[in-house]
Amino acid sequence: MRRFDFRLEKLLRLRNHLEKLQQLETHENEHRVVSLIEAETMLSEQRQATSASLAPVRGARWKGQEQKEKIDYLVDLEAKSVGTQQSRVEAEEKLVQSREQLVERARNRKVVESLRTREFDRWRDSATREENGELDEIGQRMHHRERGAAMLTVLLLVFAIGLGFLCFSTWNNWLGSGDVGYPIIRAPFDRMAQERVEKDLLTFQNDQRVRRQKIDRNILESRGDESEIIVEGREREGFKRTLERIRQKEEDLRKKEDDLKSRQAAIEQSQRELTAEIRRNNNLLNRISSTLGELQTLEEIRTKEISEDRAERIDELAEMVRRQKPADAATLLLAVAYPDPLNPLAPPFPPEESFEGPDLVLEVLQKVPSVDRAEIMNKMVRESADKSAILFDMMDNPRTGLEPETTTAKP
Repeated sequence: MRRFDFRLEKLLRLRNHLEKLQQLETHENEHRVVSLIEAETMLSEQRQATSASLAPVRGARWKGQEQKEKIDYLVDLEAKSVGTQQSRVEAEEKLVQSREQLVERARNRKVVESLRTREFDRWRDSATREENGELDEIGQRMHHRERGAAMLTVLLLVFAIGLGFLCFSTWNNWLGSGDVGYPIIRAPFDRMAQERVEKDLLTFQNDQRVRRQKIDRNILESRGDESEIIVEGREREGFKRTLERIRQKEEDLRKKEDDLKSRQAAIEQSQRELTAEIRRNNNLLNRISSTLGELQTLEEIRTKEISEDRAERIDELAEMVRRQKPADAATLLLAVAYPDPLNPLAPPFPPEESFEGPDLVLEVLQKVPSVDRAEIMNKMVRESADKSAILFDMMDNPRTGLEPETTTAKP
């Protein structure tokens, strides 16, 4: 049966690939729209909260500088909200275009698939017809072959019956005449007859030997003393042969005993070597245990030294923050909390020591006086409101150690 071959198979694969690529692009656009909507919602909530904080409160003291900063922050939020809305509108337009392209590519792919389905149906019908024709031809051949086999069986049976009758008649003729007419056929019968004669002759010789032994025994019994001497000699020879067999058995037993002793000595030597090896392994385990204890002690000392070194560096960083201007200190702390490899400002600690992070910034802020801390936090809000909001939330809600392990999210 011929194989199904679709001439536009490569085109179908290409359209499937293009449809998958368009699906990926559509998913990316949908994710971008969702993220922009979430960002817009977050900005709206922040704007509402800031507007609510600007509302006058009866009996509250008016702080002009703080209100001005909140107004500036509100204006900045409104500008970001407008930019986010524009980005969302553009993303939604791209999403609509991407979905239209996805529908178009799916339609193109379905057209080729429908064409492939029709061709496959035609090929299947044709293949079914061909297969049915081949099966019919095979059935006819099997029928003719079975009929020919039956006829051949009948002929062989007739031939076997005729050959059997011929053999039977020939055998009866040979038996009646007493002679086989063909030398080739007569040779096996001659051989069988010769073997039968030899067997009968051997049996006769054995009977004669037994008869002679009986006669000799009767003669010895009639002689008396001479027979006793002969019997004693035979008994002595039998005793010697028995002693010889006993000595041979003793020699064999002595060899086996020596072999067993040598094997037992080898086993004892192996046991001693095994005991020594076990003792060496135990000594090695003891040395390993003592070495592990020393390594654990060194690890504890190293951990203590690292903790002390970290505390000293935190104090140095706090002193550095107190000496700097609030704006520079805010920039430094944000860089420490959220390190950026593209930021030209180098972090105070090596990255491989994992000293950067919001927890370190909170420890440093706790060591700064409250007045300086407020100015630094104000500058941090102006420089990055999102990052500062995360830090201030961590400061207002300190961890107790009972919370589940979570990773601090970066804005």
